[in-house]
Amino acid sequence: MSIATLLLLADSRFPTGAHAHSLGAEAGHRRGELGTTEQLQVFLDGRLSTSAPTEAAYAAAACAGVLPWEHLDLELSARTPSPRLRMVSRSLGRQLLRPAERAFLPAADASAPVARRSTVIQLKAIDTLTLTAGRVRRTIHGREYLMYGFNGQVPGPLLSVPRDAHIVVQFENQLDLPSTVHWHGLRLGARYDGV
Repeated sequence: MSIATLLLLADSRFPTGAHAHSLGAEAGHRRGELGTTEQLQVFLDGRLSTSAPTEAAYAAAACAGVLPWEHLDLELSARTPSPRLRMVSRSLGRQLLRPAERAFLPAADASAPVARRSTVIQLKAIDTLTLTAGRVRRTIHGREYLMYGFNGQVPGPLLSVPRDAHIVVQFENQLDLPSTVHWHGLRLGARYDGV
């Protein structure tokens, strides 16, 4: 499938529009501000340096549980000035969740443990950590979902390791699918990073 096809399929289907949504490109084009690829590049660079970090910060705050979801929703809503756009964004997010759930997650499993909030694990040089991938349950807006987590947490634990320290991570896959780990903040060869 081509990149153009993927972008067409993705456009307006991400929860808040994210990178695939036009982010106002049509309006800019109508005003005559986006007539060349150079102008489009400047426009997208601007959006990626403003909208993307804001959305990423809110996603991280939601995952870390620093504030109740309702509070984060109100804060992010204040940054989306149009009530209609907020309503459409939420609707699109729910629409995205349904096919993703059907495509990637197994049927509901009441025996799966309830997901715990992410924790910070302090490690020292030469420490060993067992990281286990498994199924967990999480309730979002009154609906229960089956998810994949690490050590019973969604997202997985945050590992705090001193600079230049070497640690050992033993990965145990308790899923019925092949799995890997995608690392953030750790420099390692691309073939070892589960992207």
